[in-house]
Amino acid sequence: MCSLYLFMMKQVLTKDEWPKTVRSGAATVKVYRRVRKISGKEKVEFPIYFRLAGKNHRIYRSTLKAALAIARKKAQEIERGEVNTITLAGAECAAYRKALAMLDTEGLGFEAAVRDLVEAYKLVKPTPLVQVAQAYSEQMLRPIQHRKVSQVVAEILEVKKTLSYRHLQTLRNDLARFVAVFGEKRIASVRSHEIEAWLDSIEGNPRTRLNILGSLTNLFNFAKRREYLPRHFSTEAGYVDRVKYQDGKIHRPRVFTPVEMEKLLRACPKRLIPPLVLDAFCGIRREEILRLDWADVFGTEAGAIAGHVTVWADQAKTKRRRIPPISDNVAAWLKPFHESKGLVCPVPDRFTQLTNLARKIGLTWSHNVLRDSYISHRVAVTQNVAQVALEAGNSPAVISESYLELVSKAQGEAYFSIMPIGEFSLD
Repeated sequence: MCSLYLFMMKQVLTKDEWPKTVRSGAATVKVYRRVRKISGKEKVEFPIYFRLAGKNHRIYRSTLKAALAIARKKAQEIERGEVNTITLAGAECAAYRKALAMLDTEGLGFEAAVRDLVEAYKLVKPTPLVQVAQAYSEQMLRPIQHRKVSQVVAEILEVKKTLSYRHLQTLRNDLARFVAVFGEKRIASVRSHEIEAWLDSIEGNPRTRLNILGSLTNLFNFAKRREYLPRHFSTEAGYVDRVKYQDGKIHRPRVFTPVEMEKLLRACPKRLIPPLVLDAFCGIRREEILRLDWADVFGTEAGAIAGHVTVWADQAKTKRRRIPPISDNVAAWLKPFHESKGLVCPVPDRFTQLTNLARKIGLTWSHNVLRDSYISHRVAVTQNVAQVALEAGNSPAVISESYLELVSKAQGEAYFSIMPIGEFSLD
């Protein structure tokens, strides 16, 4: 540093032009030479001119060496953006130095900090910036509790034990598979690509993959509510592709054609007609049908709507009331049951009987084939995904992904035109 100063002094002194310019980076300070007569004698002095903190300043020294030293110091201060008591009043200087000290504890530069402060204030004004930062810290930076996947699964199964046996068993089976692979990992460390790779490794119908993903979505959302995951961000399960492609094609669910559905209805004994019709022509889930009362079907219950089946919130899988319409063919098939009381399907085994009957008469059965048939044909008839989503208690996204353009409008109209002929077969 000393040699650099001597070199600079030598360069300045060897030049005879004035003013002398001292530089530090982009900052410059000028030193002038002035001769004054005092009591008849000439006196040489060296004014130093510079601009700092928006103000012009002038300092005098009696020797060029002293003037150049001051000029060099001021140039460095200008470059660093520093101010001292010469350019600030005592209180202002103290406040400035205190601000610098506070910024230094966080490793922040003065100019960058002020720039960020101004830009942030522009975004939130007139709300105080500290208030905004406090709200952000409380909501977005809340600490999460660390839990293993196995622990979270145990908690959700305990909370969901009031579900129907079938839904609880499905959730338990799906999550047991997940625990077998990821049980010892913290749920916050499980990534979407790991979930997707694991789902792709599961053999079976792509519909199975989608159902398991639904269980995982429930698990991760539960973890978010318990603050085992950040609340204000999508979960990793939410980033997994819902649609499974096979040979470049999207998997489509199995549905019964109008001919197949009529064949099943004609072979169906009277006791199996209500669950079959409500599932295949109203899109009501099996577990929901097991909770339905005949008063909900025929609109005699208080609050029920005639011409619609009322699936109450405590009966629905989604815990939201919905009212799928009763089409003309549904009304015709259910007419013999108008005097019926109590549960529509008092024996859960009747769905097993339906499955066995379909296979016995040569139909290819698959899980949810009746409800899938309803949604596919209903979309074809109405051409309204949102309406069918409300009727079926499903999401428009799932219907758009899996059920569009499976059947034609003519097939849909034929499907909902299947009427009974004569008396049903006896038990």
